[in-house]
Amino acid sequence: MTEILVVIAIIAVLASILFTMIPRIREKSDNTKCMGNLRQMGSLIGIYMSENNGLLPYSAGYNHTGTGANSFGWDHHASPLAVLAEIGEGRTRRDWFDQPGDQHIFNCPSERSSFRTYTANAHLMGFLPGGGRRVPYSVINRPGAKILIVDSRKSPTRVGKGWLRDVAEIGDRHNGLGNALFADFHVESVNRSQLTVNDNLKK
Repeated sequence: MTEILVVIAIIAVLASILFTMIPRIREKSDNTKCMGNLRQMGSLIGIYMSENNGLLPYSAGYNHTGTGANSFGWDHHASPLAVLAEIGEGRTRRDWFDQPGDQHIFNCPSERSSFRTYTANAHLMGFLPGGGRRVPYSVINRPGAKILIVDSRKSPTRVGKGWLRDVAEIGDRHNGLGNALFADFHVESVNRSQLTVNDNLKK
């Protein structure tokens, strides 16, 4: 009887250790997937630039036409990057694309309440207010220090802006840090309190 109680006690201890480790394991997995998302975005931007004379895609915006306003945001469901990615085997309909928890590269797996959870640097990926210009990659100074795309600030009640002009918009869902794709296409975690606009965002 004593031996059985000892075994039960050991199992209980191991189970409690396992339960405390599960969230950490899940976050580590989500963080790895998030960084993978950003690397895929970097590859897509590279393809986009090769097909568009070295120009970066728009960060966000719209262009009015005779039939209304067409969005050109980099993470829009019909954007060039989404089309290049062939997300969901071509399912780039907004009713599927803009849903929390949808597993495509524009949704961070750690954020289950919002969608399109990354944001782009509008200083480098130009904002399109009805006719803006795309930014040539060649004008970027020190690309290894300039953020292109980053985790947006966690917000379970709103859609991410899709474009970034201030470091306050950088998220902290990965143990207080946000994952970022830099203009030289490397990915690393950043702390928004340690960033400056001029060093990390502007050209």
